[in-house]
Amino acid sequence: MIRISSPLAFLLLASCSGEAGAPQIEVKDAWVRPTVGAGQMTAGYATIVNSGGANDRLIGAETDAAAKVTLHSSSNKNGIARMRPLANGLPVGGGGTATLSPGGNHLMLEQLSRPLAPGQSVRLTLRFEKAGEKVVTAAVRNEPATTGHEGH
Repeated sequence: MIRISSPLAFLLLASCSGEAGAPQIEVKDAWVRPTVGAGQMTAGYATIVNSGGANDRLIGAETDAAAKVTLHSSSNKNGIARMRPLANGLPVGGGGTATLSPGGNHLMLEQLSRPLAPGQSVRLTLRFEKAGEKVVTAAVRNEPATTGHEGH
C-alpha cells in the first residue's frame, strides 16, 4: 500500500497518472446535408468539444448510411475551391474545440446506402485517438453552403 503524506505528493502523483489530463470529448450539433437527386455522397458537420486537459485527434468515422466516411478540408483560394483529405485526422486540443463546418473541415459520407431527406437522421460513430468511439445522431437538414462544393 502506498502512503501519501503530503498534499504536494498527492498532486504530483495525480498529475503523473495520466488520468488527470485525459481528453473529455463531447460531440454537439451533428448534422448532414440531404442528398440531391440520386447523389451518392453528402457532407457531415459537428462541433467537437474537449473539456479535458489532454490533446486528442478525430481519426475516423463510420455510419451504416454510407460505405465510406472520410475526413476532408475545404478551402477557397483565388476563387478556386479545393477539397483534400485530412490524412492525419483533425486535432482537438485539450480545453479546446474543433469544428466540422461548411467550407472548412468536414466528414464526407460516400457511397450512400439510401437517399437522405430533411427530417431524417443518421447515426455516426466518430473515432478519436485517445477518447475512443463516440456515437451521435446527426440530423439531416438544409443549411446554406459557403463554398457550394461539399456533398454535391
